[in-house]
Amino acid sequence: MSIKPEDLLKIANEQSRQDGEPWRRSAISRAYYASFHRCLAWERGLARRGKAPKQGGIHQRLIDRLGAPSGVCTLKQKSQSIDLHRLLIRQKDQRVIADYRLRRSVSETDLKEQLRDARLLFKTCGS
Repeated sequence: MSIKPEDLLKIANEQSRQDGEPWRRSAISRAYYASFHRCLAWERGLARRGKAPKQGGIHQRLIDRLGAPSGVCTLKQKSQSIDLHRLLIRQKDQRVIADYRLRRSVSETDLKEQLRDARLLFKTCGS
């Protein structure tokens, strides 16, 4: 059974209703992965991907490509790409904190901002 980015975002929203920091951390992580996969799908619809350095992992390369859209993109696509770049950076930073910085507290506000950014990213992608 395969799932879609929307399914991951739905899981993040469901987890956000649970009480406690472990649930907040998990919801932040799911929201990021929903956004990451939504950006990948959006990028596949472009005539040409942006340019990115070969170094870095798949996540960083996607972020870099979104930040440097191809010249063949329309002005709207370029603007969307830059907006997605900014949103995905912010969400990735929060995901790293949630998954790896266990000594740092993750607040309800952190979670609300992550979910807000994910919804905005999905809207920017056109869904």
